Amino acid sequence: MIFEFPTHDVSRFCLRLEKLSAQIVSLRQAKLLHMAIEHQVELLQLMDRPDIRTKFVKVLHVLLQRYQDFIKENHVDQIFLQQLISRIKQALFFLEHDLRNLVQEAHESAFTSQLIQGFSAPARLCEFSHPVLAIIDQFAGSKWLANWFDLTAPFQNVGQLLLDIFRMDIEEYLLMAHGGHCYLELPSQYEVMLLQIEISEPLFPIISYGRARVSLHFQQFANKPHHQLGLPVTRSMEVRVKMSQLSKSAV
Repeated sequence: MIFEFPTHDVSRFCLRLEKLSAQIVSLRQAKLLHMAIEHQVELLQLMDRPDIRTKFVKVLHVLLQRYQDFIKENHVDQIFLQQLISRIKQALFFLEHDLRNLVQEAHESAFTSQLIQGFSAPARLCEFSHPVLAIIDQFAGSKWLANWFDLTAPFQNVGQLLLDIFRMDIEEYLLMAHGGHCYLELPSQYEVMLLQIEISEPLFPIISYGRARVSLHFQQFANKPHHQLGLPVTRSMEVRVKMSQLSKSAV
């Protein structure tokens, strides 16, 4: 079992994008169009946030410099790094040049404008009125609506690229948890972007993350209805911890 824990705003946003994207696909396949549209609107809101764009651009520039330095080494996979560098450059170009136009296109969409008409709080579409339901039903199954859902695809791709890198470019540690507890001292010069906990047993970790260390307390799933919380693990076990790290001075 692998548990992922976002330790930075960028990885937190990326995991949210990944979850929303997967939910939209599942909801559309299940013909639950109204719920899929609610999730799409949340994606549009994230895409419209300048703070997310700024943080994505900053981290991508750091990663670009890292891999441009790596590619000069003789022992690395040159082709793979060239492809990765190309993907990072494409993501940066989108964020720095195309994102604003895409956000504007989404806001100017006839479907978007009809959805938010008459709402006192248009940023929240959790409750649909009858006119809005009629609009949704009118466009259901149309290619035009599919194109509206595709508006967020480039932004989703940027989030997925960052997650791919965070999950691939890692430092790995093998720890021994005594009495279901272990900790790992964190390097002071690095910012941890994403933390992965890998265990071979059906347990779950309680994670305490700080600037200097991360502590893990493992619990097992309760098999009795009156146990609302997990049961503490008292035995010793091996734990594999994977961390994606970037220089603190850079991010």
